[in-house]
Amino acid sequence: MRILAAFVAVIVAAAGAAGAEEYPARPIRVVVNFAAGGTTDILARWIAQGFGEDTGHTIVVENRGGAGGNVGAEAVARSAPDGYTLVMVSSGTIVINPWLYAKMSYDPLTELVGVFNVGNAPQFLMMSATVPARNLQEFIALAKKEPGKFNYASPGAGTTPHLAMILFERVAGVKLVHIPYRGVGATVPDLVSGRVQLLSTSIPPVAAQVAAGQVIPLCLGAPKRLPAAPDIPTAAEAGLPGYEMTTWFGFLAPTGTNPARIAYLNAEFQKVLDRPETQKRLEALGVIPNGGSPAQFQAMIKEDAKYWKPIVEASGVKEE
Repeated sequence: MRILAAFVAVIVAAAGAAGAEEYPARPIRVVVNFAAGGTTDILARWIAQGFGEDTGHTIVVENRGGAGGNVGAEAVARSAPDGYTLVMVSSGTIVINPWLYAKMSYDPLTELVGVFNVGNAPQFLMMSATVPARNLQEFIALAKKEPGKFNYASPGAGTTPHLAMILFERVAGVKLVHIPYRGVGATVPDLVSGRVQLLSTSIPPVAAQVAAGQVIPLCLGAPKRLPAAPDIPTAAEAGLPGYEMTTWFGFLAPTGTNPARIAYLNAEFQKVLDRPETQKRLEALGVIPNGGSPAQFQAMIKEDAKYWKPIVEASGVKEE
């Protein structure tokens, strides 16, 4: 009987271990902390689709914007660290918001951990075609002539598009008015109509409007041109050296999430990123693929946070 009991105990323990290793056993939820239509949302859905095709498992994408991305990110940080809830963010949420907001009810640098670094995208400075200018220097001249007349949109206070425009004001020596929205997608109709005149963004949200001549790309905030937009000059080429802005996009999980589950997600996301069709899509988006291990991503986050802290503090901008 003792031998039988011991045998049964071994079988039960083995079954329990096997059950514990089964992951994912239910759909994974990815919170995009901005409204639908922006690059963060597009990338999350691409990776989710590829993950489902490769593994047969489901990722459900949910948009939850607000407070410069803090609302969605905090919700994930507060969720169970079981590998079933992730957040897809652009870099500002993690490495800029801690220095930008006077009060935050969570710390993204300690309560979230890197899972997968999808890529980074230099931002383009886009202008409504309703503005009586056709290049960067002409717009700067207009803005200097009438300080405060022109405004710019952003997907929220403290986001990288917001800071990009603060940097632009400083480098160009102009004074503009900030109009915050709840996501990039919401800004586009107003940019086309001329209600707002400028937007710092990646290509996808305004690709159709650029093609239709409704939005004019003034420059790229990067040291060299992108293959996806070879005709758009860098800021330096357009006459504004010193203006650069790049955003990275990545998946994070609540701190304490099982490293084995993070490693699994990282490996599967890397497979999707390595697909030739994904590479083509990213190039069209103006996104440079990154990838790499969770440890590499986490180390990059820490270094990027150190880089942004003095920049944000020097800007004097503080959000409540």
